[in-house]
Amino acid sequence: MRHSSLALPGFAFASLYEEVGSTMDVARGEVPTVAGSAEGAGLVVARRQLAGRGRQGRSWSGTGGAFMGTFLFSTRMMAAELTGYSLSIGVGISSALEELGVPVRLKWPNDIVVVRAGDLNKLGGILIEVQESDGVRVVLVGIGLNLVEAPADVPRALSARAVSGIDLSVEHVAGALGASLRSCHERFVGQGGFASFRSEWEERSCFVPGQTALAIEVSERTVRGIYSGIEESGALLITRGTTVEALHSGHILSAEGLR
Repeated sequence: MRHSSLALPGFAFASLYEEVGSTMDVARGEVPTVAGSAEGAGLVVARRQLAGRGRQGRSWSGTGGAFMGTFLFSTRMMAAELTGYSLSIGVGISSALEELGVPVRLKWPNDIVVVRAGDLNKLGGILIEVQESDGVRVVLVGIGLNLVEAPADVPRALSARAVSGIDLSVEHVAGALGASLRSCHERFVGQGGFASFRSEWEERSCFVPGQTALAIEVSERTVRGIYSGIEESGALLITRGTTVEALHSGHILSAEGLR
């Protein structure tokens, strides 16, 4: 596949493809390269993605007007120590977008959103996968962001242009994300995981502790209650009557009382 190289400081490579099936698939093939590099970081990004996947097997494909990429970061941390990593990445993405002039909020567990008239509008999402090569873990961070336009087949999707009036290029966003996410990765590894990001995540969240009413699909049940914060593990805390329950995974069905 033909590709060009982006100048991304601190990365072993940053490859921009015109078209791929999935940047995550291409990135899996680059795991040994990142695991064996001094930089310990890489990026695969594409202008068009034909068979991308999001969380829970959902499709995330697009042509033009979107950032579709997978960052790779190596670490000696065990997979079990990476709990909450995706939430930390969310902090890095929202920080980068804000610096580019696009204010966003975070929706647990892995969505980048904008709140308008009390409703959630999705601007992007995160997909995390961990691979191993010669004893080194490589975290694959798949990111999809609507930049110029939002997909017509996704309910309440929104683009960065609609939020800010700014047209952002894939190259510009790759640079901003690269710097922010590499910093987040190094901080996560060097400062004890998600604990150092917890307060920032809660500040950037679209949920308000003690106020936001949630309905969350967990396996085959629906949990309803009031959002009560985030644990250092990244689990969402929800109060149901006098009981506080920690949810480590789930899909938000509805949310009321947002900021």
